[in-house]
Amino acid sequence: MIVTITTEIEVNDEPIEVTIDAEFTPGQPGRKYMANGDPGYPDEPDEINILSVLDSNGKSYEPTLQELVRIQDLICSEACSFEPDYD
Repeated sequence: MIVTITTEIEVNDEPIEVTIDAEFTPGQPGRKYMANGDPGYPDEPDEINILSVLDSNGKSYEPTLQELVRIQDLICSEACSFEPDYD
């Protein structure tokens, strides 16, 4: 699923608005044991692929490592609250 969020980040002590497009794939729960008693398999983690980060002028922005961590948390929160419309 493609997730688009707009948020503010601090750059040189000045807030700037950025729009982030990312691809989010939810992880899958593992199993301790299979139905026949064989060992199971571990959880698969969520996957996030940041496609673009653009400032309010549409210019590409390269986030710092610390900003990337915050961006990933925001994307995960946004994607996990998504409820598909089946109508």
